[in-house]
Amino acid sequence: MNYNSSLSLPVAICTAAILILLFSSPAAAAVTRVVATTSDQCPVETPTTICYLSFQEAVAAALSGDAIDILPGTHSAANATLSQSVSISGSETAQTILNGGGSGTILTISGAVSSLSIRNLTFFSANTGIAVQNSSSVDIRNNIFEIGTSSTAISISASPSTRVFNNTFYLNSNGIVSNDVNLNIINNIFNQGAGSTAISSNVSLLTIKNNLFFGGNIGPAVVTVTIDPHDVTVPPPDWRGNISALDPKFVKPDPSDVTLRDFHLLASSPCITAGDTSMGFNSTGDTSGTDIGAYGSQSDRIPYIVSVVSALASASTGTITDTITLSWSPNNAYSTKGYNVHYDKVSGKATGSYNGADAVVSGVTRTSPIDVGTATNVILTGLTTTAATPARPVLSRPEPRNEGLRLSWSAVPGATSYTIYYSLASAPTLTFPPITVANTTSYTLSGLVNGELYTIAITAVAQAPYYLAVTAYDLSSTAGTPGVQDESRYSEELKVYVGIPGISSPSDPVQGLPELLVPYPNLPNTGCFIATAAYGSPEAFAVKVLREFRDTRLLTNAPGKSFVRWYYEYSPTAAHYLNEHPALKPFVRAALGPVVSAALLVTRAPHLALAVAVMLLIALTALLAFRKRSLRTRRPMGNQP
Repeated sequence: MNYNSSLSLPVAICTAAILILLFSSPAAAAVTRVVATTSDQCPVETPTTICYLSFQEAVAAALSGDAIDILPGTHSAANATLSQSVSISGSETAQTILNGGGSGTILTISGAVSSLSIRNLTFFSANTGIAVQNSSSVDIRNNIFEIGTSSTAISISASPSTRVFNNTFYLNSNGIVSNDVNLNIINNIFNQGAGSTAISSNVSLLTIKNNLFFGGNIGPAVVTVTIDPHDVTVPPPDWRGNISALDPKFVKPDPSDVTLRDFHLLASSPCITAGDTSMGFNSTGDTSGTDIGAYGSQSDRIPYIVSVVSALASASTGTITDTITLSWSPNNAYSTKGYNVHYDKVSGKATGSYNGADAVVSGVTRTSPIDVGTATNVILTGLTTTAATPARPVLSRPEPRNEGLRLSWSAVPGATSYTIYYSLASAPTLTFPPITVANTTSYTLSGLVNGELYTIAITAVAQAPYYLAVTAYDLSSTAGTPGVQDESRYSEELKVYVGIPGISSPSDPVQGLPELLVPYPNLPNTGCFIATAAYGSPEAFAVKVLREFRDTRLLTNAPGKSFVRWYYEYSPTAAHYLNEHPALKPFVRAALGPVVSAALLVTRAPHLALAVAVMLLIALTALLAFRKRSLRTRRPMGNQP
């Protein structure tokens, strides 16, 4: 076989290139694996961003170099095992909670993993929070551990160069248990219960620095002092910055709900700037030092969420509601510098931001957000606006109650409230004070007189809403990003209605008669229909039909009212007798059947009932005429020829 030498070299080169392309692949791009509590939280997925609704699934899928970002919320997390070099972080330490459900280990790191970090998370309720095994260079920082009074927060074995710094341990049975000597345990708060141990005793004293121990046992014979760490007195050479027997002074450690606890520091805390600065300065921009605990060096830079107390609308002049007074509870963390008030005419939760621009504060028009400094209330004025007139509601027939009527009506789009008007049917000009109810579609009128007929109507009311929220900001900025950096997440959103209301025309009036209704078998000796005894319940369909016939036909004229009074006088005895002799009930129901059918026809299809009555009258007239003619033309038998 002959080869063309001029072609052999290019062919060989191309072949080699193809083989290289086929048998080699580029390094996969690192993936951010987002963990959310609901699909609504998930960001838009891309080849490098994938969302999970399970912490365990995200950990199982992670590859070396990936990042696991956990969004705020309480995540069910137990017995996840990580064997890749992956960084795991929470969006906000206080609100990103891994709940172990009271058993197991929340996260196990095993398999020669190195250069891994776990930060900004709350580990809650498990046998063990984090177990580090046969790994190296693992950083556990800026976390909160509330594992339990019979559990271990962190277990470390055969994992050199592990660093545990700037964490807060709260009421755990054991803080750190390890068979390694050379751990770095720096700038942590161990707030332990009686009989608990902060650190296992075999850890080297040289690596335990600038921690605060309060309650329980320290473990190693750490040389500590109970002096104020800001004291100008030079501490002894072997002090190593550790503090014992001083309350760390958390802002709010006591609530039973883990999501409501705040482990930021009060201004009187001994942990402020008492940390080892080799870990870095406070992340809030305070370069005077670093704090001990989860909110010191490299913390999440997010103040705790503000608790809004109230938002009340009022009228500054005249009767137009144009003022909102907003107040909230203070954020008592020493790092909190002030508050921003956010407002808009549309929900910030729906749009992601508040862009109001018409509120007046102290005589000056202010756009959102409004920096109010350290104040914990603000008055917004100049919020006048007019709402569109809502549609007319449809009011259903009232359901009788003892001394009351249960009302229901159709929902009206845009309505913010409804106003109920009512009066005695016998005195329609004598109206009772109107009742305003919230945006609902039912209400029970109470305090009425049994046996009296009432007339009711309703209007829909629409007012322009304002939506408000408050954030706290820290020492480093007055204009951070809410929930991300230097500013807390938005508080609970409040909706307040202001301005001139739009009011619909009244609904068609309806009438109702309050009465005592007691279900069978507890029929009283007075005040009950015979039909109630026969059908066993005042809510039976037949009973409702007869009641409607009474209200719409009998009670609208004098003869009907006389009949109802007579019925009320004699029916209790009959109802009681029927209840004592239940065998008669089927016969009574059979006898009432035509009456119920006729009442149903009259009340629900009056035109059809009238047509049937006319047809029956015509038929009866024709029958009588035919009968009369027949009698005239008939001859007696005796007169026949």
